[in-house]
Amino acid sequence: MKTGIYYFSGAGNTECIAKIMAEIFKIKGYSVFRKRITNTSLQTIQQEYDILVTGFPVYFRRAPLMVQDFINRQAGHNRKFFTFCTKGLYSGNAAREIQILAKERSFKCSGHLEFLMPGSDALALMAKKNSLTEKIFKSIHSRNIRKQIEDFVKSIDNNAAAAAVNEIKAKWYTPFDNGIIKPLERYFTNNHQIFVNRFEASQSSCNLCRHCVHNCPNANIAISDNRVLFGSNCSVCLRCLHQCPQEAIEIRNKTENNVKYHPAMTKDLSVNFS
Repeated sequence: MKTGIYYFSGAGNTECIAKIMAEIFKIKGYSVFRKRITNTSLQTIQQEYDILVTGFPVYFRRAPLMVQDFINRQAGHNRKFFTFCTKGLYSGNAAREIQILAKERSFKCSGHLEFLMPGSDALALMAKKNSLTEKIFKSIHSRNIRKQIEDFVKSIDNNAAAAAVNEIKAKWYTPFDNGIIKPLERYFTNNHQIFVNRFEASQSSCNLCRHCVHNCPNANIAISDNRVLFGSNCSVCLRCLHQCPQEAIEIRNKTENNVKYHPAMTKDLSVNFS
């Protein structure tokens, strides 16, 4: 069976899981292709797959808008559809919303996985390098990630189990989240949108390698007159900040001397939370 793994990733948590998942699918004998969801890749979506796996980070208990756009561009034709997400604390109804979209596109929703991972926003905004806070934040993650994925892939061959997957229910804490937590988030940072026009690259550290330009999912970064320019079409995924090889990108007056997070897949198919 041909399996397509499409994923959106900011700092790299979801990308690590997608890479591990792709390798395990291959070990199990599946034909696999893996592609990151970006503004550019949305224009050339490959739909020749038997199974679609979609991964995303949870931002304020929602899937990124680009992931929702991706699902709406698909034609399910009753093919199997699996999701996985990475989350900092709790996921809200993000997976449920994606499942509903997938069913509307005529997919057969057959499973979902969630992984607790270090919060890339918390590390960038709150944790100084080499601090106790950094150690604590990086220790908060799911264990036995490889085994979870192996069991997940194994279940795909079990048609009876796949058919028995129930609709994802709304989380019990939704009223509390909607009534108290979300208003506070909007009040203090407007879901991080207050940071959109505060990204900048240090002229003393930046070597104009264009890594940020090529990796921004929104194509929101450009170079002009030997300077890195950040536009306003920003989802605050923090990919540019965390993945800059020179660690030259900051949110002005907010992330200086704070952690730059570089999770990576290891040779034994686990995650190095560096």
